[in-house]
Amino acid sequence: HMVYISELFPNPAGSDTGNEWIELCNNGVSSQSLAGWKLQDAGLKSFVIYDVTLSPQSCVVFYNAQTKISLNNNTETISLFDVSGVLVDTVSYNKAVKDNQALARASATGELQTTVVPTKGEIQNVILAPVTRIKSKASTPLNTLANTEHGVRSMEQGIQNRTQTQTLTSGTNIFEVIVIGVCVAGVLAYVFIKIIVELKEYKK
Repeated sequence: HMVYISELFPNPAGSDTGNEWIELCNNGVSSQSLAGWKLQDAGLKSFVIYDVTLSPQSCVVFYNAQTKISLNNNTETISLFDVSGVLVDTVSYNKAVKDNQALARASATGELQTTVVPTKGEIQNVILAPVTRIKSKASTPLNTLANTEHGVRSMEQGIQNRTQTQTLTSGTNIFEVIVIGVCVAGVLAYVFIKIIVELKEYKK
């Protein structure tokens, strides 16, 4: 047989009911009647195909409104049996399929691949993998550190200005300068500990 399962559409945007589909294609040189052939899922739910003939290099699409086969969004196996009950083809997937992504084969014997370009009814599938966005853990800690560092510098500058002013005006008010110095040391120690904690979190 040159008929094979070409493409699956398990997770259409919005309601999946009635909008999922299974595509069968014929890459042979002669027509093939599918009357009496059967599609079956992993839960052994089956659909018997009736009066359908596939011309060479053509495809047919079966919606789940017709087949009553619901394609799971995470893991599924679909099998195709001929009129004699012989297994013709089977495909499986074990990965999350997002809205409007299809699972398609680059060839009749290839593995199912995730694609963002469903090609319903076309024998030539387009495999365009979804873009994977890598979440950077570095962004938040580094921004926080930058802000903290800027805040410390501003605070240091303010205290320094105040200290110079008070030293100049009072001349002998050294006690207050010492108190401010102790406060600065405490704040810097706190900031230093905060930075260490954030760096440890970042390394995880």
